[in-house]
Amino acid sequence: MLPNRTWALMLAAILIAFCLLGNAVSADPHRVSVFPIILGIFAFPLVIVPALNRASRKGGSTATVPVLRRIGWAITWPAALLFAAFFEVLTVFTFQQSSPEFLVAGFVGTFVVAATLGLLTTQLSAAYLARQRSRERKMAPHRREMNEPLQQSVIFGGGDVRRIP
Repeated sequence: MLPNRTWALMLAAILIAFCLLGNAVSADPHRVSVFPIILGIFAFPLVIVPALNRASRKGGSTATVPVLRRIGWAITWPAALLFAAFFEVLTVFTFQQSSPEFLVAGFVGTFVVAATLGLLTTQLSAAYLARQRSRERKMAPHRREMNEPLQQSVIFGGGDVRRIP
C-alpha cells in the first residue's frame, strides 16, 4: 500500500497542475484563481477514493469509518498545505508586489477551500466504502457456499449436488 505521503503528494501535484493549466489558459494578468477550471475540484475524488478503497481492502474488518477518515485526513491536510503554499508562490510571481495581508488572506482562503473539499470527499468516501465492506462481510458466507465445487452424489444417482457440511 502506498504511504499517505505519496497520496498527498499526488493530490497536491494534480491540484497544482490544474491550477497552472487553468490560469495559463485564462491569460488574464490581473487575476489568479485557485480553481480556474472546475476540473480542479475533481482532483479530490480522483486521489482520495482510490486511496481509501485500497486501505479498506487491505484493512479488512478494521477498515471502519473512523479509520478511513483518519487516512483521508492524513492525505488531505498535507496536500492542502502544499497547494496553499504553491498558490502563494504563484501569486507573488504573478503580481510581483503583494502586501502581507493579501498573502495571508490568500494562503488561508486557499487552504480552507482545499481542506474543506478534501474533508468532504473523505467523509463521503469513508462512509460509502465502510458500508460496502460491511455488506461484503455479511454476504461472505453465502458466497463461499455458492462457490463450492459441485460433487457427484452416489446416493442420488450420480447427479451434481452441493456438498452439505
